[in-house]
Amino acid sequence: MRKILIVLLALLAICFSQVQNAFPTNFSSYALPDVEKNLDKWHGKVVAFEGVIAEIQTGNGGKPFYKVNLGKEFIWIGSFGEHEYIRVGRTQRILGYLAKAGNDENNKKYNSKRYFVLSIAFIDFEKQKGSVFPDAKDMFQQWANGKIPAPKK
Repeated sequence: MRKILIVLLALLAICFSQVQNAFPTNFSSYALPDVEKNLDKWHGKVVAFEGVIAEIQTGNGGKPFYKVNLGKEFIWIGSFGEHEYIRVGRTQRILGYLAKAGNDENNKKYNSKRYFVLSIAFIDFEKQKGSVFPDAKDMFQQWANGKIPAPKK
Protein backbone atom coordinates (compact mmCIF):
# COMPACT_ATOMS: atom_id res chain seq x y z
CA MET A 1 0.00 0.00 0.00
CA ARG A 2 2.81 2.38 0.86
CA LYS A 3 4.48 1.79 -2.54
CA ILE A 4 1.21 2.54 -4.32
CA LEU A 5 0.83 5.79 -2.36
CA ILE A 6 4.41 6.83 -3.23
CA VAL A 7 3.83 6.08 -6.93
CA LEU A 8 0.57 8.07 -6.91
CA LEU A 9 2.26 11.03 -5.20
CA ALA A 10 5.10 10.91 -7.73
CA LEU A 11 2.63 10.85 -10.63
CA LEU A 12 0.74 13.81 -9.15
CA ALA A 13 4.00 15.74 -8.73
CA ILE A 14 4.97 15.06 -12.35
CA CYS A 15 1.55 16.12 -13.64
CA PHE A 16 1.57 19.26 -11.48
CA SER A 17 5.07 20.25 -12.67
CA GLN A 18 4.08 19.75 -16.31
CA VAL A 19 1.00 21.95 -15.89
CA GLN A 20 3.08 24.58 -14.10
CA ASN A 21 5.49 24.75 -17.05
CA ALA A 22 2.85 24.78 -19.78
CA PHE A 23 2.31 27.96 -21.83
CA PRO A 24 5.33 29.98 -20.59
CA THR A 25 5.75 33.69 -21.24
CA ASN A 26 8.80 35.54 -22.58
CA PHE A 27 7.47 39.06 -23.10
CA SER A 28 6.05 41.88 -20.96
CA SER A 29 5.61 45.63 -20.89
CA TYR A 30 9.26 45.94 -19.84
CA ALA A 31 10.33 44.89 -23.34
CA LEU A 32 8.27 47.56 -25.14
CA PRO A 33 10.87 50.37 -24.90
CA ASP A 34 13.44 48.04 -26.49
CA VAL A 35 10.93 47.08 -29.19
CA GLU A 36 10.48 50.79 -29.97
CA LYS A 37 14.26 51.36 -30.19
CA ASN A 38 15.21 48.11 -31.94
CA LEU A 39 12.16 47.12 -33.99
CA ASP A 40 14.25 45.40 -36.67
CA LYS A 41 15.72 43.10 -34.01
CA TRP A 42 12.24 42.17 -32.71
CA HIS A 43 10.45 41.82 -36.06
CA GLY A 44 9.53 38.16 -36.59
CA LYS A 45 10.26 37.00 -33.02
CA VAL A 46 7.81 34.70 -31.30
CA VAL A 47 6.45 36.27 -28.13
CA ALA A 48 4.21 34.88 -25.41
CA PHE A 49 2.59 37.09 -22.80
CA GLU A 50 -0.46 37.67 -20.67
CA GLY A 51 -2.64 40.73 -20.98
CA VAL A 52 -6.14 42.08 -20.53
CA ILE A 53 -8.33 42.75 -23.56
CA ALA A 54 -9.01 46.50 -23.51
CA GLU A 55 -10.70 47.05 -26.86
CA ILE A 56 -11.86 45.05 -29.88
CA GLN A 57 -11.94 46.58 -33.36
CA THR A 58 -12.37 45.14 -36.83
CA GLY A 59 -9.07 44.49 -38.54
CA ASN A 60 -8.00 43.44 -42.02
CA GLY A 61 -10.37 41.07 -43.77
CA GLY A 62 -13.02 41.67 -41.12
CA LYS A 63 -10.96 39.81 -38.50
CA PRO A 64 -10.71 41.11 -34.92
CA PHE A 65 -7.98 43.54 -33.93
CA TYR A 66 -7.45 43.45 -30.15
CA LYS A 67 -5.92 46.16 -27.98
CA VAL A 68 -4.31 44.34 -25.05
CA ASN A 69 -3.11 46.00 -21.87
CA LEU A 70 0.29 44.92 -20.59
CA GLY A 71 0.43 46.64 -17.24
CA LYS A 72 0.25 50.37 -18.00
CA GLU A 73 1.24 49.83 -21.64
CA PHE A 74 -0.67 48.25 -24.52
CA ILE A 75 -0.07 46.33 -27.73
CA TRP A 76 -2.39 45.56 -30.64
CA ILE A 77 -3.00 41.95 -31.66
CA GLY A 78 -4.01 40.95 -35.17
CA SER A 79 -6.10 37.80 -34.99
CA PHE A 80 -6.65 34.90 -37.36
CA GLY A 81 -10.35 34.71 -36.55
CA GLU A 82 -13.11 35.44 -34.06
CA HIS A 83 -13.20 33.80 -30.67
CA GLU A 84 -16.45 33.87 -28.73
CA TYR A 85 -14.75 33.81 -25.32
CA ILE A 86 -12.44 36.80 -25.93
CA ARG A 87 -14.18 39.80 -24.40
CA VAL A 88 -13.13 43.21 -23.13
CA GLY A 89 -11.83 42.88 -19.57
CA ARG A 90 -10.79 39.23 -19.88
CA THR A 91 -7.21 38.09 -19.31
CA GLN A 92 -5.65 36.10 -22.14
CA ARG A 93 -2.31 34.40 -22.61
CA ILE A 94 -1.23 35.06 -26.19
CA LEU A 95 1.37 33.51 -28.47
CA GLY A 96 2.28 35.29 -31.68
CA TYR A 97 4.82 36.94 -33.95
CA LEU A 98 5.91 40.48 -33.21
CA ALA A 99 5.78 42.38 -36.51
CA LYS A 100 6.23 45.83 -37.95
CA ALA A 101 2.91 47.56 -38.44
CA GLY A 102 1.89 48.11 -42.02
CA ASN A 103 0.67 51.32 -43.53
CA ASP A 104 -2.90 50.06 -43.87
CA GLU A 105 -6.05 51.81 -42.68
CA ASN A 106 -6.43 49.77 -39.47
CA ASN A 107 -2.98 50.66 -38.22
CA LYS A 108 -3.48 54.30 -39.15
CA LYS A 109 -6.87 54.37 -37.43
CA TYR A 110 -6.15 52.42 -34.22
CA ASN A 111 -2.50 51.59 -33.71
CA SER A 112 -0.24 54.49 -32.79
CA LYS A 113 2.76 52.17 -32.52
CA ARG A 114 5.07 50.92 -35.25
CA TYR A 115 4.45 47.26 -34.34
CA PHE A 116 1.78 44.73 -33.41
CA VAL A 117 1.54 40.99 -32.70
CA LEU A 118 0.11 38.57 -35.23
CA SER A 119 -1.51 35.94 -33.02
CA ILE A 120 -0.92 32.22 -33.24
CA ALA A 121 -2.91 31.21 -30.16
CA PHE A 122 -5.04 32.54 -27.31
CA ILE A 123 -5.53 30.83 -23.94
CA ASP A 124 -8.16 31.82 -21.38
CA PHE A 125 -7.31 29.92 -18.20
CA GLU A 126 -10.43 31.07 -16.36
CA LYS A 127 -12.77 29.77 -19.05
CA GLN A 128 -10.40 26.86 -19.80
CA LYS A 129 -10.63 27.59 -23.50
CA GLY A 130 -8.10 28.26 -26.16
CA SER A 131 -7.74 28.63 -29.87
CA VAL A 132 -4.88 28.13 -32.25
CA PHE A 133 -4.26 29.05 -35.86
CA PRO A 134 -4.73 25.71 -37.67
CA ASP A 135 -1.33 25.83 -39.42
CA ALA A 136 0.47 26.43 -36.10
CA LYS A 137 -0.56 23.33 -34.16
CA ASP A 138 3.06 22.16 -33.83
CA MET A 139 4.07 25.52 -32.36
CA PHE A 140 1.10 25.40 -29.99
CA GLN A 141 2.11 21.90 -28.85
CA GLN A 142 5.65 23.11 -28.11
CA TRP A 143 4.19 25.97 -26.10
CA ALA A 144 1.88 23.58 -24.22
CA ASN A 145 4.95 21.46 -23.42
CA GLY A 146 6.68 24.44 -21.79
CA LYS A 147 8.81 25.77 -24.64
CA ILE A 148 8.55 29.05 -26.55
CA PRO A 149 8.58 27.85 -30.16
CA ALA A 150 11.11 29.09 -32.69
CA PRO A 151 9.74 31.10 -35.63
CA LYS A 152 8.80 29.04 -38.66
CA LYS A 153 11.07 29.69 -41.59
